Amino acid sequence: MKKAQYDSLKVVNNQLHILEHWQSNNAQAERGAAKRSIVQKLSTELQKKFLDISGFSTTNLWYMTLFYNEYNDNPNIQPLVGEICWTKHIAILSKCKD
Repeated sequence: MKKAQYDSLKVVNNQLHILEHWQSNNAQAERGAAKRSIVQKLSTELQKKFLDISGFSTTNLWYMTLFYNEYNDNPNIQPLVGEICWTKHIAILSKCKD
């Protein structure tokens, strides 16, 4: 009887674990979709507001965010950031893992 209870407990625990992971992944996907939606809307609004300036595509806004996140907290790199063009920064950021 104890073994059957223990086996049942293991099955329930496993199912709860799977459900927890599914809910967590689902919440992350929803947050990701919300972020994509916000960036897309921001891109559209910036392009409408600044008709004579290019560079506000959704992709470029994501690169701007990545650029800020990578260089913001590194005082050794900040003085060097202006030494290379934006295109080279994008190449570096898109090809480097860390």
